[in-house]
Amino acid sequence: MQRKMFDVLVSAVGLVVVFVLLVAGGLLMWGYSFANSNVHNQLAEQQIYFPPRVAFAHAVPGTEITPGMIPYLEQYAGQQVLSGPQAETSRRCPTTACTRRSRRPPGPTRPTPS
Repeated sequence: MQRKMFDVLVSAVGLVVVFVLLVAGGLLMWGYSFANSNVHNQLAEQQIYFPPRVAFAHAVPGTEITPGMIPYLEQYAGQQVLSGPQAETSRRCPTTACTRRSRRPPGPTRPTPS
């Protein structure tokens, strides 16, 4: 095989690889966008809110808001759960009362009866 033919062949293979990588990158970006918007839309429909910041001031063991929740949830206090990282934070929280469902923005929380 001559050097010129080898150069043409390697260049053609390089162009094919570039095309394949560009198509794969475009498909991956589309998939990311689809998944991200899908998660956001589903979480928005569920109307789940983190407890308001004022609830963390009265954290007592055995109530709806415990002191163990504060490091996990204080950064999202009062916000609606709309993203994967927020949902992951509520999942990692040591109790099940880290978030609550509501049809309206959260107000003051009351301790749950024992």
